[in-house]
Amino acid sequence: MSIHDVCCRSIKSVSFKDNIRLRICLRYVAAQTVVYQLLPKVPTMIKIQVLDTPIREMKGIAKVSGKAYHLRIQTAYAFTVSPDGVIAEIPDKFEIALDEDQRPYPRGFYTLQPSSIYIGREFGRMEMSPRLAPVAAGKA
Repeated sequence: MSIHDVCCRSIKSVSFKDNIRLRICLRYVAAQTVVYQLLPKVPTMIKIQVLDTPIREMKGIAKVSGKAYHLRIQTAYAFTVSPDGVIAEIPDKFEIALDEDQRPYPRGFYTLQPSSIYIGREFGRMEMSPRLAPVAAGKA
């Protein structure tokens, strides 16, 4: 059944004013459906793979502030997407800074959690600090 058929059936039982509103609404829905169907199927999330769990630790004293620091870093690989919507065959290597008490991510596939993206304090720019969420085994 098409959107036009649904329009015609539901319009017969409504008043004139409601009929006009309903037709406008249904035309809008039909236009949105057509636009949605014409858009290319672009993945909505970046797939990330962790191959091993060892972490690299860096400790020291900052030159400028004189404060001690302790960084815990884990390597992962991101299957990025080109501007044309093509997923990279070979993933890009990147590093994730883990929190002090955070356990390393186990081997597997992940996606970014929404909390990974935030607005920075200094310049009000969008920034990212990767936080990973596991992907279900069948979807990897």
